Amino acid sequence: MNLEDTKYVSMIILLASNLIMILIGICLQRFLLHRNGNVLSKIQYIISCLTSGILLGTLLMIILPNSLELVAHQWYTINMGYLLIGLGFFLICIIQELTNLFELYLSKRQNKNEQEKLVDSSVTSHHNHQLGHIVTIVFALGTHNFFDGILIGGQTKDTATLWLLLGAICFHMSLLAFSVTLRLLINNKNYFQVFCAMSIWSIMGPIGVFIGLLVSSDSSELNLINGILQCLSAGTFIYITFIDMIRDDLMKTKLCPFINIILIFVGFLIIVLISLWYQHAH
Repeated sequence: MNLEDTKYVSMIILLASNLIMILIGICLQRFLLHRNGNVLSKIQYIISCLTSGILLGTLLMIILPNSLELVAHQWYTINMGYLLIGLGFFLICIIQELTNLFELYLSKRQNKNEQEKLVDSSVTSHHNHQLGHIVTIVFALGTHNFFDGILIGGQTKDTATLWLLLGAICFHMSLLAFSVTLRLLINNKNYFQVFCAMSIWSIMGPIGVFIGLLVSSDSSELNLINGILQCLSAGTFIYITFIDMIRDDLMKTKLCPFINIILIFVGFLIIVLISLWYQHAH
């Protein structure tokens, strides 16, 4: 299977893995609705820490070197790559802040209506707040998913590197789909609404792969666009890895001392060993 065919397959894998985890999240939430969820929370904790390490390894061993190499071939300097990566990081920071402000606005509007004791308006506002909360989460995470897809679609290395990157992103996105689905169902019992919203989020990854595939060709102009998108995507991946994942995992209540650091390191070590093995084999 050549590189282009692998990218098309990756679109299906990304979409299918996310949808499966969304359905599992919905089924588990219904099953554990009146049961003890301690086992589920521990499993989520372990997987989350491992995923953080896997993302860190993927970022340092695959994404950053490949992105900087693409840009260096176009501008003959690596500094422009660092600039674009920084811009990608701040771009996702701005998007995240805008979604937080929008969510805060909806929350304040709901509180104001509740204080005025307008029953009809309050019910409508509560419904709108729930819907707005879903929209903001799907938009923010959909942006991450989209740029992750671009990382896959824009890869110009061999298929082994692509499969490794796909595995890391799939692992991360599947966990995210599972966790976010459970989180949304805490305040919203409309399973169909949550499933539709998360399905829209799931589609963003394959769309990113397709766009990345379109701009990853032999044309110098398209290669330039691909290099820019890859570096911007790397910046968003830095945000996901350090702000969204590792920071939260390090601050979580520990099952035992140092366990979160050990699990993150194990995930990181998995990618490092696979990368070193692959480099040695080739």
